Amino acid sequence: MSANTSTWVEINLSAIAQNTQKIMSLLSPSTRLMAVVKADGYGHGAVEIAKTTLQNGATYLAVARLEEALLLRNAGITAPLLVLDPLVVSTIPIFVENDLTATVASIEGCQALLSYLAPNEPRLKVHIKIDTGMGRLGVDVFDPQLMTSIEQLFSSKALWIEGIYSHFARADEKDLAFTQEQLERFLNLLSSLHCKTFP
Repeated sequence: MSANTSTWVEINLSAIAQNTQKIMSLLSPSTRLMAVVKADGYGHGAVEIAKTTLQNGATYLAVARLEEALLLRNAGITAPLLVLDPLVVSTIPIFVENDLTATVASIEGCQALLSYLAPNEPRLKVHIKIDTGMGRLGVDVFDPQLMTSIEQLFSSKALWIEGIYSHFARADEKDLAFTQEQLERFLNLLSSLHCKTFP
Protein backbone atom coordinates (compact mmCIF):
# COMPACT_ATOMS: atom_id res chain seq x y z
CA MET A 1 0.00 0.00 0.00
CA SER A 2 1.32 3.42 -0.89
CA ALA A 3 2.19 5.80 1.92
CA ASN A 4 0.09 8.41 0.10
CA THR A 5 -3.08 6.31 0.25
CA SER A 6 -5.89 8.23 1.92
CA THR A 7 -8.74 6.80 3.94
CA TRP A 8 -12.04 8.58 4.46
CA VAL A 9 -15.54 7.93 5.71
CA GLU A 10 -18.64 9.48 4.20
CA ILE A 11 -21.42 10.04 6.72
CA ASN A 12 -25.01 10.14 5.50
CA LEU A 13 -26.82 12.47 7.88
CA SER A 14 -30.09 11.78 6.09
CA ALA A 15 -29.79 8.10 7.02
CA ILE A 16 -29.07 9.02 10.64
CA ALA A 17 -32.10 11.32 10.62
CA GLN A 18 -34.27 8.51 9.23
CA ASN A 19 -32.93 6.05 11.80
CA THR A 20 -33.73 8.47 14.62
CA GLN A 21 -37.24 9.04 13.27
CA LYS A 22 -37.78 5.27 12.97
CA ILE A 23 -36.73 4.69 16.57
CA MET A 24 -39.05 7.48 17.71
CA SER A 25 -41.94 5.91 15.78
CA LEU A 26 -41.50 2.69 17.80
CA LEU A 27 -41.65 4.46 21.16
CA SER A 28 -44.69 5.54 23.11
CA PRO A 29 -45.41 9.27 22.89
CA SER A 30 -44.28 9.79 26.49
CA THR A 31 -40.91 8.08 25.98
CA ARG A 32 -37.89 10.26 25.32
CA LEU A 33 -34.82 9.19 23.34
CA MET A 34 -31.24 9.67 24.52
CA ALA A 35 -28.72 9.58 21.66
CA VAL A 36 -25.28 8.31 22.69
CA VAL A 37 -22.59 10.21 20.78
CA LYS A 38 -19.49 9.14 22.68
CA ALA A 39 -16.12 8.62 20.96
CA ASP A 40 -16.81 11.47 18.54
CA GLY A 41 -20.18 9.98 17.66
CA TYR A 42 -18.51 6.58 17.19
CA GLY A 43 -16.21 8.23 14.69
CA HIS A 44 -19.00 9.92 12.77
CA GLY A 45 -18.57 13.42 14.19
CA ALA A 46 -20.21 14.06 17.57
CA VAL A 47 -21.42 17.59 16.91
CA GLU A 48 -23.06 16.80 13.58
CA ILE A 49 -24.59 13.55 14.82
CA ALA A 50 -25.87 15.19 17.99
CA LYS A 51 -27.53 18.00 16.06
CA THR A 52 -29.10 15.57 13.58
CA THR A 53 -30.56 13.31 16.26
CA LEU A 54 -31.91 16.28 18.22
CA GLN A 55 -33.55 17.70 15.11
CA ASN A 56 -35.27 14.36 14.49
CA GLY A 57 -36.74 13.50 17.86
CA ALA A 58 -34.00 12.82 20.40
CA THR A 59 -34.20 15.09 23.43
CA TYR A 60 -31.19 13.96 25.45
CA LEU A 61 -27.54 13.19 24.67
CA ALA A 62 -24.88 11.04 26.33
CA VAL A 63 -21.10 10.91 26.02
CA ALA A 64 -18.41 8.89 27.75
CA ARG A 65 -16.14 11.64 29.07
CA LEU A 66 -16.40 15.14 30.45
CA GLU A 67 -14.17 16.49 27.64
CA GLU A 68 -16.66 15.18 25.06
CA ALA A 69 -19.52 16.93 26.84
CA LEU A 70 -17.65 20.23 26.90
CA LEU A 71 -16.99 19.92 23.16
CA LEU A 72 -20.73 19.72 22.54
CA ARG A 73 -21.45 22.62 24.87
CA ASN A 74 -18.79 24.72 23.14
CA ALA A 75 -20.49 23.92 19.82
CA GLY A 76 -23.67 25.53 21.12
CA ILE A 77 -25.59 22.35 21.96
CA THR A 78 -27.78 23.03 25.00
CA ALA A 79 -29.75 19.75 25.21
CA PRO A 80 -29.61 17.72 28.43
CA LEU A 81 -26.30 15.85 28.44
CA LEU A 82 -25.21 12.83 30.49
CA VAL A 83 -21.56 11.90 31.06
CA LEU A 84 -21.38 8.10 31.36
CA ASP A 85 -17.96 7.87 33.04
CA PRO A 86 -18.15 7.81 36.85
CA LEU A 87 -18.08 11.24 38.42
CA VAL A 88 -14.84 12.62 39.85
CA VAL A 89 -16.03 14.92 42.63
CA SER A 90 -13.40 17.57 41.94
CA THR A 91 -15.10 18.20 38.58
CA ILE A 92 -18.51 18.96 40.12
CA PRO A 93 -18.16 22.75 39.56
CA ILE A 94 -17.59 22.09 35.84
CA PHE A 95 -20.69 19.90 35.68
CA VAL A 96 -22.84 22.52 37.38
CA GLU A 97 -21.44 25.42 35.36
CA ASN A 98 -22.10 23.63 32.07
CA ASP A 99 -25.46 22.12 33.06
CA LEU A 100 -24.22 18.54 32.69
CA THR A 101 -25.54 15.38 34.31
CA ALA A 102 -23.08 13.12 36.16
CA THR A 103 -23.03 9.35 36.66
CA VAL A 104 -22.63 7.79 40.11
CA ALA A 105 -21.56 4.17 39.70
CA SER A 106 -20.30 2.84 43.04
CA ILE A 107 -21.02 2.88 46.75
CA GLU A 108 -17.72 4.70 47.23
CA GLY A 109 -18.79 7.22 44.62
CA CYS A 110 -22.06 7.80 46.45
CA GLN A 111 -20.24 8.38 49.74
CA ALA A 112 -17.63 10.67 48.18
CA LEU A 113 -20.34 12.71 46.48
CA LEU A 114 -22.35 13.15 49.66
CA SER A 115 -19.22 14.18 51.58
CA TYR A 116 -18.21 16.74 48.95
CA LEU A 117 -21.52 18.51 48.37
CA ALA A 118 -22.74 21.52 50.28
CA PRO A 119 -26.55 21.89 50.52
CA ASN A 120 -26.51 25.60 49.70
CA GLU A 121 -24.69 25.18 46.37
CA PRO A 122 -26.45 24.81 42.98
CA ARG A 123 -27.85 21.31 42.65
CA LEU A 124 -25.91 18.70 40.67
CA LYS A 125 -27.87 16.55 38.20
CA VAL A 126 -27.13 12.83 38.60
CA HIS A 127 -27.97 9.45 37.10
CA ILE A 128 -27.27 6.32 39.16
CA LYS A 129 -25.72 3.41 37.24
CA ILE A 130 -26.73 -0.06 38.47
CA ASP A 131 -24.82 -3.21 37.52
CA THR A 132 -27.48 -5.86 36.94
CA GLY A 133 -25.11 -8.33 35.28
CA MET A 134 -22.84 -6.54 32.81
CA GLY A 135 -19.99 -6.72 35.30
CA ARG A 136 -18.27 -3.61 33.97
CA LEU A 137 -19.53 -0.52 35.77
CA GLY A 138 -22.21 0.35 38.27
CA VAL A 139 -23.37 -0.24 41.81
CA ASP A 140 -23.87 -3.99 42.22
CA VAL A 141 -27.60 -4.67 42.36
CA PHE A 142 -26.87 -7.27 45.07
CA ASP A 143 -24.78 -4.94 47.24
CA PRO A 144 -26.37 -4.79 50.71
CA GLN A 145 -25.60 -1.06 50.89
CA LEU A 146 -27.36 -0.28 47.62
CA MET A 147 -30.76 0.80 48.93
CA THR A 148 -29.31 2.85 51.77
CA SER A 149 -26.94 4.64 49.40
CA ILE A 150 -29.68 5.42 46.87
CA GLU A 151 -31.97 6.76 49.60
CA GLN A 152 -29.15 8.96 50.90
CA LEU A 153 -28.60 10.38 47.43
CA PHE A 154 -32.29 11.13 46.99
CA SER A 155 -32.49 12.80 50.39
CA SER A 156 -29.65 15.21 49.59
CA LYS A 157 -30.85 18.74 48.87
CA ALA A 158 -27.69 19.31 46.80
CA LEU A 159 -28.64 16.67 44.21
CA TRP A 160 -31.22 16.33 41.49
CA ILE A 161 -31.53 12.63 40.69
CA GLU A 162 -32.73 12.52 37.09
CA GLY A 163 -32.64 8.77 36.59
CA ILE A 164 -31.41 5.28 37.33
CA TYR A 165 -30.07 3.09 34.54
CA SER A 166 -28.36 -0.20 33.76
CA HIS A 167 -26.62 -1.86 30.80
CA PHE A 168 -27.67 -5.11 29.13
CA ALA A 169 -24.73 -7.47 28.59
CA ARG A 170 -26.14 -9.72 25.86
CA ALA A 171 -29.19 -7.99 24.41
CA ASP A 172 -28.01 -8.65 20.85
CA GLU A 173 -28.05 -12.44 21.25
CA LYS A 174 -30.91 -14.68 20.11
CA ASP A 175 -31.29 -16.14 23.58
CA LEU A 176 -32.63 -13.26 25.66
CA ALA A 177 -32.91 -15.21 28.92
CA PHE A 178 -30.05 -13.34 30.62
CA THR A 179 -31.31 -10.00 29.33
CA GLN A 180 -34.71 -10.76 30.81
CA GLU A 181 -33.02 -11.69 34.09
CA GLN A 182 -31.19 -8.36 34.13
CA LEU A 183 -34.41 -6.51 33.37
CA GLU A 184 -36.20 -8.26 36.23
CA ARG A 185 -33.39 -7.34 38.63
CA PHE A 186 -33.63 -3.71 37.55
CA LEU A 187 -37.43 -3.58 37.77
CA ASN A 188 -37.31 -5.21 41.21
CA LEU A 189 -34.96 -2.46 42.35
CA LEU A 190 -37.31 0.23 41.07
CA SER A 191 -40.23 -1.53 42.68
CA SER A 192 -38.42 -1.64 46.02
CA LEU A 193 -38.09 2.14 45.79
CA HIS A 194 -41.89 2.25 45.45
CA CYS A 195 -41.41 4.84 42.72
CA LYS A 196 -41.39 7.39 45.56
CA THR A 197 -38.39 9.09 43.99
CA PHE A 198 -40.08 9.71 40.66
CA PRO A 199 -43.04 12.07 40.22
